[in-house]
Formats: sequence, structure tokens, C-alpha cells
Amino acid sequence: MPWSRDQAEHYADLGEQSHVPVLADALKELIGTGSNRSLLDFGCGGGELTLRVASLGFQRVLCIDESETLIRDAETSIRQRAPAPHIHFTFRHGNEDVLPRPEPFDVVLCSLVLMMCATRERLERCTRGLIRSLKPDGTLFIVLTHPCFRRAGYRTFHYELPKDYDYWDAGRSYEVVLEPPKGEQTSIRDHHWPLQDYVQAIVRSGSAIHGLHELPATWNLDGEPDSPPAYLVLAARGTP
Repeated sequence: MPWSRDQAEHYADLGEQSHVPVLADALKELIGTGSNRSLLDFGCGGGELTLRVASLGFQRVLCIDESETLIRDAETSIRQRAPAPHIHFTFRHGNEDVLPRPEPFDVVLCSLVLMMCATRERLERCTRGLIRSLKPDGTLFIVLTHPCFRRAGYRTFHYELPKDYDYWDAGRSYEVVLEPPKGEQTSIRDHHWPLQDYVQAIVRSGSAIHGLHELPATWNLDGEPDSPPAYLVLAARGTP
């Protein structure tokens, strides 16, 4: 289900969240730098992470989001703060129904989106569209809230789980409560999928995982993780 206008506006009001620098640093290592590459950011939100990733040597960037409010905010923000004039940005309102894209990409990014899929059918349809939007030698990076650590405490967010929460209860909804250093809390409703469901969605799309990376919510002053893993990055290849 698409976000309501209020949800999107509350999310946008948070500004850059704590996960952005954590994920940006990890993706810089995983993607590397280059030139004349293309990027699809599916579920770009307000565009904060898009801006960080686009600066790694992309010439063509397509941003897609299901929220009209967020895609409009992303376009305004990125147009004002574009990292280099040679990067051509395009913005589109839509969901997995606009996938796969007719023009394949070197890199496809799907950050903190797949947890919003309420059914396994939608999860697999979305994953299939993302993989089919890749060049054969391209890479899909799926970023998830780590499904194995729902009960862990994090400094910048926490989960409101059902009382009878069970890891194996696939598709069960729960609340993610975001706790910014300043301003009001806001919550997002996601759906829990065990790790095997994400892996199977990739495999059934004709691809395979070639990288798995666990990330903390934040780092402490000594540069060490300050919590159990908060995020999971799955990397998958394009198909011939």
C-alpha cells in the first residue's frame, strides 16, 4: 500500500536519517567508483541516499518512488544539490508495476523497500522486476532492516512487534518507530519476511546472491558497531 500524504510528509521532515551515512559508506565500498554508469534507485524516498550514491560515477540516474510526495521532494532536493552537472536525473512516480525498465542499468538500488511488501507474491514480483532492469553484468543491491534482529534495541529506531511475534510468521506486519535526535517520532508499517523469503525471491527471478553484508545502525566514537546488525545488504547479479 502507498504511504499516506501525512506519512510521507512526516518521513520527509526527518531530514537525513542515521541510516544514510552508514549505507552510503557501505555502498561506496561495494559499488566502487567509475564513469558513464547508470543507476536505478527504486524507492528513493527523499533522495538523500540517491545523492550519495550518484556521486560514485553515474551519468544516468532514474529515481522511482510510490509516494507522490516523496518523489516530488526528491526531485526538488536533487535538482538543488546535484553533485555534478553531467549527471542526468529522471524522476518517476510508480511502484513495481513500472518494472522492468526497457533501458537496463549497471546498478539497481532498492533500499529499505521490500519490507513494505505485504504479500509474498508482491515481494517476488518486485524482486523480479528489479533484476530484469539490470544489464547482464549489472548488480542489484537490496538493503533490508535485518530480519533476524527484530527484538534488538537500536539508538535511532525501535520495533513495535505483535505480542505473539514469531520469526517464522512470514508477512506479519509490525511498526518501525523512528527516533530522530531532534523532532517528533514517526512510524512506518512494514512486514516481516524471514531471510529465506528474500533469498528465494532472488533465486526464483533467475539470479543468485553473490554478496551479503551486515551493518550496524550507527558506529560509536571508536568506529565500532554500537548494536547488533540493523541492516542487511544483499547483492545479486543481472541475468543474461
